[in-house]
Amino acid sequence: MAPSTSPASPSPDSRGPAALESFYRWHATIYDVTRPLILFGRRAAAAALECGPDHLALDVGCGTGFNLATLAGTGAAVVGIECTDAMRRRAAARLARLGLVDQVALDRRPYGRHRGYEGRADRILFSYSLSMIPSFAKVLERARLDLRPGGRIAVVDFLDAAGPMAWGLERSHVALGCDRLHLLSGVFPDHDLQIVHVGLWRYYTFYGRVEGGAGATAHEPIAGRSPACDRVVMTGWEPPTRRCAMRIELVDEAGWPLQVEEHDEEELDPRPEGDDEAADFEGGHENEEEGDDRPA
Repeated sequence: MAPSTSPASPSPDSRGPAALESFYRWHATIYDVTRPLILFGRRAAAAALECGPDHLALDVGCGTGFNLATLAGTGAAVVGIECTDAMRRRAAARLARLGLVDQVALDRRPYGRHRGYEGRADRILFSYSLSMIPSFAKVLERARLDLRPGGRIAVVDFLDAAGPMAWGLERSHVALGCDRLHLLSGVFPDHDLQIVHVGLWRYYTFYGRVEGGAGATAHEPIAGRSPACDRVVMTGWEPPTRRCAMRIELVDEAGWPLQVEEHDEEELDPRPEGDDEAADFEGGHENEEEGDDRPA
């Protein structure tokens, strides 16, 4: 298996709640203006969870609350989990503007450190947050315990990057590489995966299901996947070119290839189907739904 060639990320000691609190004390003020430039796939990941009125949905690391309105619009009870004060205040202000204070709760506790949602959650979303959690193994195990039978998890996040993009992400407390994706595949073996190459970086969307209940087969797979597939092999980073190319190789437990998919720019749009987030970006900011709640 060819490892990612992104430079090593900073040690976990340089992250954690205290480091993030310091980082977002300033970045929270510009987050909703700058992040649409790079955080692709957020709306698609939230919508793919297909929340319903009887569901409890957790948005882990909700930040300024970008996905909270999408989740709440389905009628689900929503909890936005955000441990940094600066980002949580932005999320609270967004909820107040959208009239969602009664439907969406905000939880300041770091996820994974308590059992308050065990066996209660129907949907869990990690939107560009898992890569910023050093104790990701503990957090994913907690997510598996929190999900009910038939529950679903969606993760959209950076995979790896090159050049100045890698430099910037690593200094923004983002851990690059395949470790989180490999563990996701093990904790949630029934899953679909998409990896997208956009310029200087790749990101992935991962949809996992827990056995039991109607949710187990409710959506179409993103990438064809054999039931015998044990893991996904990323075939190494190549210098970005003007062509958008990606390669997905599925292998069995012995390492023999089951399926190889290759796409170029004529076959693959560098955003998941139905994700108009990048298209909505114009002039350095993102045009959200009516009642735009970007920070002043």
